[in-house]
Amino acid sequence: MRMLSWNVRGLGMAAKRHAVQKVIRQHRCELAVLQETKLEVVTDAIVRRIWIMDNFEYVFTPVKGRSGGIVVIWDKARFRLHGSLIQFCFVMVEGHWLIND
Repeated sequence: MRMLSWNVRGLGMAAKRHAVQKVIRQHRCELAVLQETKLEVVTDAIVRRIWIMDNFEYVFTPVKGRSGGIVVIWDKARFRLHGSLIQFCFVMVEGHWLIND
């Protein structure tokens, strides 16, 4: 299982999204937690610019004011979500890794 947790300090600029994508690709991450996205809304289009594969799911919490925003992205072939809890500045995902069951 390869996970990434990163305080990205904003994902609004294309250059930042590309840098995150490069790290995810280089390390073949199966789940990524991106903190301080500073995004009000996270869409499939935004996640596609970050995640290297089409087989993904994600949950997020939006920015409040000038801080916050979290997005958790995972490979659906590697991780199955059972549930999530999303609150201001907090995202919890519960599931299991499919490879090792």
